[in-house]
Amino acid sequence: MGRARRVVLVIASIVLVWVAVSATKGKTKPIQAAPKPAAVSWQTARPVLPEWAPKNPSPVFLRAAKVLKPLPLETMKSPGRTDAENAARMKGATIMWLAAYEFFGTMSDAQIERFLQANPKYFVMPVKELTKKQRAALDRYFAAWREALKGQAMPGHPELADCLLMLYKDGATRDLSNVLVGFDAGKYQGAGHYVHLCFHVKTTKGTTGGFGSNFAQI
Repeated sequence: MGRARRVVLVIASIVLVWVAVSATKGKTKPIQAAPKPAAVSWQTARPVLPEWAPKNPSPVFLRAAKVLKPLPLETMKSPGRTDAENAARMKGATIMWLAAYEFFGTMSDAQIERFLQANPKYFVMPVKELTKKQRAALDRYFAAWREALKGQAMPGHPELADCLLMLYKDGATRDLSNVLVGFDAGKYQGAGHYVHLCFHVKTTKGTTGGFGSNFAQI
């Protein structure tokens, strides 16, 4: 996790095309064109569960798993760390990734489709307009961030251990009424397939490029 720089899904249906062919003598029977294959909808897709998925995933987690592809936990390992340090990072990642999945799963069908249809994939919403379910999931993400990074050294940047402190440092109000939150897979963060839970702060000087943390692939 680091500071980011400043910064369709088209649901198709089978179309039947009937062509009426007229002849000079009488009429032929209508000819049915071969149907186009229908795109698979995320709503009917089978969830792809991560290796770190909880034993009894929540409905919102399963909903997110229909859209997202998991990040391998191995990506959190580094040869420069001890086994204990790598294990701690992997544990912390699962805590944050779980909360991020569940927040993603609270989005409405329309919001998820707006994210998928954007090029690059990106969708944010004002924190003040979140539903109660979404705000509760976001608060759980804040708590997961603190739990995951608890006790880790952050030389010169203690705010990195607390997502809320990072937002306040960027100019967020206490109630987060000037904060946008959502998901970014390449607009400001990521390389087009890594999905970040992202934040932007609206201030009198404009909207910040924001920051985020990747938790899945698309």
